[in-house]
Amino acid sequence: MAERLGIADSTVSVVVRHAKVKLGVAARSEAVHVFRALY
Repeated sequence: MAERLGIADSTVSVVVRHAKVKLGVAARSEAVHVFRALY
């Protein structure tokens, strides 16, 4: 994912962690599911 976006691996982890908090979910897969449902 990081390579595709042109960012560092560590950046992906931070962004996903923040997204999980903002979306109110505990798991990465849940965050992806909620995000896709919203957009």
